[in-house]
Amino acid sequence: MARDGEQGDNERVYSDIVRLREQLAELEHRQWAHWTRYMLENWTGVNRARWTRQMNVPYAELSEDEKREDRYWANKVLEVLQRGDLTTA
Repeated sequence: MARDGEQGDNERVYSDIVRLREQLAELEHRQWAHWTRYMLENWTGVNRARWTRQMNVPYAELSEDEKREDRYWANKVLEVLQRGDLTTA
């Protein structure tokens, strides 16, 4: 049996998790849309070969420039987690 206030606390935690999941899902959509737009605007045979190579290379083996691009979006996730606010990410 739940103690007084415990059910309310559990509901708040669940609500916070659902809200955070939606914020992260929105950020993921923004990241995907950004990448897709970039890809469509820059599609060449050279880029296709580069992107194919990159998708088959583990993160640890990427160049520092490639890692920097991934860190940019990882930092966006950290911003959401820190503030719980997507509006500034």
